[in-house]
Amino acid sequence: MRGARLRTVLCDYFAAPSDDAAAGALEAFDVEFVDFKNADPFVLFGKLEALLTGATYGAVTADPRQGDLIAAEDECLVVSVTDALTTALATATPEALAAAAAAWTGADEWFGPALEPSAADLAGLADYLLTGLTATAALATSAQARGERLYCRASV
Repeated sequence: MRGARLRTVLCDYFAAPSDDAAAGALEAFDVEFVDFKNADPFVLFGKLEALLTGATYGAVTADPRQGDLIAAEDECLVVSVTDALTTALATATPEALAAAAAAWTGADEWFGPALEPSAADLAGLADYLLTGLTATAALATSAQARGERLYCRASV
C-alpha cells in the first residue's frame, strides 16, 4: 500500500425514525453517529451484509433499500441501509463481528484491485473494521430498540 493515495469517502452512519427525518441530516447533523470513513454504503456495506447474513451479493443489491438515495446536495448524500443488515449487526456476537471484519478485508475496494496490501496493512484494516463494526452494531441495536432504521450520510 506504500505510496497509494485513495480518495477518502466520509461515511457517517446514523439512525432515524423515517426517510424524511433522515433527509434532514443534510441540513442539521446533530444526531448520534458512527464515523466509518471509506466504509461506503453501496458496495462495501453490500459485501458486509453478504458476509453477515449468508445472502449472495446479488440478493443484497436487489433489496430496494440497499443504498437507496434519500436526499442529496452538492457532494453530500443520505442513503438507506437495509433492514437485513441492521438486524444482522444488531444481533451479531462479538465473535461474528470479528470474523466479518477479518473476511471483509478481502474486498478489493479497501485498497484497490491493483494494490498488494502487506500483512501489516491487512491487520491494521481488520482492527479498524472491527472497531467500526462494533460501534455500528451498537448503533443498530439502539435503533431497533427505538423502532428506527439505519442510514448513511456520505460525502467526498
